[in-house]
Amino acid sequence: MASLQAEPTFAGSSLKGPALKGSGRGALPAEGLAKAVVQARVPRLRLLSKDMLVILVVIDLALVSGAALLGAIGYQFALAGQLRDTEIYVAVSLGLAALTVVTMILDGAYRVERQGDEGKLTRRAFFSFNSAFSVLVCFLFLTHFTDFYSRGSLFTQYAAGCGALLLGRVAAGWLIATAVRAGYLEAQRIGLIGTAQAIAAFMVNQPDRTALRFTAFELPDWAVCPSSVADENELHDIITRKISGLRKAAVEEVVILIPEQERDLINRLVRGCTHLPVGLNLVLDHELFDPQTIEVRRFGWKNAVKLCQPPLSALDQVAKRMFDITTAIAGLVALAPLMVLVAIAIKLDSQGPVFFRQNRHGYNQRPFRITKFRTMTTLDDGPVIRQATVNDTRITKVGAILRRTNLDELPQLFDVLRGDMSLVGPRPHALAHDWEFESKIPAYARRHNIKPGLTGWAQIHGLRGETDTDDKMRARVEHDLYYIDHWSLLLDIRIIITTMFSSRAYRNAR
Repeated sequence: MASLQAEPTFAGSSLKGPALKGSGRGALPAEGLAKAVVQARVPRLRLLSKDMLVILVVIDLALVSGAALLGAIGYQFALAGQLRDTEIYVAVSLGLAALTVVTMILDGAYRVERQGDEGKLTRRAFFSFNSAFSVLVCFLFLTHFTDFYSRGSLFTQYAAGCGALLLGRVAAGWLIATAVRAGYLEAQRIGLIGTAQAIAAFMVNQPDRTALRFTAFELPDWAVCPSSVADENELHDIITRKISGLRKAAVEEVVILIPEQERDLINRLVRGCTHLPVGLNLVLDHELFDPQTIEVRRFGWKNAVKLCQPPLSALDQVAKRMFDITTAIAGLVALAPLMVLVAIAIKLDSQGPVFFRQNRHGYNQRPFRITKFRTMTTLDDGPVIRQATVNDTRITKVGAILRRTNLDELPQLFDVLRGDMSLVGPRPHALAHDWEFESKIPAYARRHNIKPGLTGWAQIHGLRGETDTDDKMRARVEHDLYYIDHWSLLLDIRIIITTMFSSRAYRNAR
């Protein structure tokens, strides 16, 4: 959890007291936010976001260009014992470094709030470098440089440049995180203004290793809804003091943690903060959308906040449908012998039909009958359906094997051909479970904005099997919504390949 300063300063992880309800692991206590006092070290170096960007860009430019050039020189000396066309290798190395940095800037890899997550930053750097290298190779090919440019030198430039970039990003992330934890570096000062409960809930979701420093400015709980003229006057004085405190703290960004329906209080805080040279942010208090999809649109003279993207466009739907049909037909042809053997095994193992059919919700909550190989002795399809559990006695011997290997899902290829399902999408649940979780998870219904799939983004991350807690289903829904908001054919292909070859796709299968 990230460090947080209040009036006075405290470190959230060191507080003791009753935790907030529903705050999750590492929650901050609601009581005592303003009482705990921890002496914070004054940072010796303070960097703004733009300063951090410049420093990291210069480091990456030097690392990639230097390593790529040394790789080419080393290859030339190892091969011919001499160096030729030095200026060309210098130009290519600088071009590769520049393209890499531009790609990383466009990808947001240098944003200050992302520093400290070495794993994610390293993956982004690898993707950016490969994209830049692909562009460079295309350029060399189109300009006929490849006619005389050494392919061996190009390979060594790739290996050296990529290796140097990844090592540099890991080292930079570690150094930044270490400096922030030790108090030597402060990248950005963020002021949080809201009730103690709202601030505590916000901080729970902040990573520990981040180049941000938060300062809390608490409002009393009654500030959200003052009940008298005296309260209004007192609230005015409190807001004035908080604005003064924000100015003295020299914050660069202010985050307002007030429910969006409390427009009067939000307007007061916004008007007060306009007197400060700060960036102003309002945290939206619901789960119906992916925060990365939020944008502001203008309709005439009015502005509107787009909370989520619309479903697939007409062209997207055509492309996805064509991919589904061709792949499903190919899959049925290739897997037909296996499906016949599975059907025979089911008939020999237990009494009952080969296929199990059940009502599910599809696109736009249209009902359809899903088809699976039968794996249980029961054929439940009513208002109450018990989920399969570990060592469930209803699962047959053959059924246990089919469920562990995902082979029970193969008949859904026919559902794909009928148009009820897609190869990739949110997994459809029994109607009884849909009704249960729609009342508990606000964003659950958005899963039906796209056709359900045989496999999905949630499944390849191990989120499958029994959903015996709301948190398990909530995690699954979050992954499903990410897929809906970031759909592409390449993502579908990636999910299908991962489903077939990654052990995570089979985790929790039963």
